[in-house]
This record gives sequence, structure tokens and C-alpha cells, in this order.
Amino acid sequence: MSLNWNIGKIANMDTVCYERLPLAGNEDLLKSMSFMGPGWHACKDDPGTLERMSVTTHVLIFATMSVDMGSITEKNAEEFYRRLTVVERDGAFRISEDGPVPFTLDEVKAHIGLTTNVATMPKRAWDAKRKRIDARNNKESRASA
Repeated sequence: MSLNWNIGKIANMDTVCYERLPLAGNEDLLKSMSFMGPGWHACKDDPGTLERMSVTTHVLIFATMSVDMGSITEKNAEEFYRRLTVVERDGAFRISEDGPVPFTLDEVKAHIGLTTNVATMPKRAWDAKRKRIDARNNKESRASA
């Protein structure tokens, strides 16, 4: 099944969800390829500008599968963030030259309006699932020590 997503209802979508650079001096970015990451392309509205989906937006779209929540809303943003911090205990989704870059609650809230076709798992069921995952991971790490 494909992952379908919509960012059209995110407030300030153009600035929250996209990064822009001048084309001049950055032409090589058009030739670069990335694995599962947002690539640079010429901006339709401004041919002298490159744009790409922000890494934060791109990763949050795919993180909906890890946190088993299909959207970020005013009502569930803090729960989405809580689940995200639990998942990121195993390793941050984003890494910079300086190391892991965990998500902030403000970044999640900035993406209120994001929707995907991921089924939302109730909190109690997700916590139980995560407890099983953590127990399995702990058992495996003790066995390899």
C-alpha cells in the first residue's frame, strides 16, 4: 500500500514545508540525487529559485507510520510528539554534521494540518505495542552482550 499525504492544510505551508535557495551558484543541486529525501528543483513561480520540501516535513510524513497516527491536529499534536520522542529513543530520524536532531513540539505543531492515509492507533494500543517492541529490543541487546 502506498503512503498518501497532504500538506495543503498546513498554515504557512510555503514557508513551513519548503526550503528555497537562489538558483545562481547552486546549479549543481539540480544534478544531485538523494535516497528517499527531498530533491531540489526549479521553483514554478520563480525560475531563479530552487526549492525542495523541507527535511522536517518529509520526515514527519514518514514518521506518521512509526507513531501510527495519520494526521497532526490541534487536538493530537502533543500525543503525536510524545510518540515521536518514544520512537526517537531508538535513534533520531534526522542527523546533522553535529549529531542527532530530535524533533521539537514546536516543529510538530507547525505541521498541524498534515494528513496521511496511516490508520491512527489508539493511545493504549500504541503504548502496549511499544512496550512489546522495547521488551524485544532489550532481550536482543542482553543476548548479544
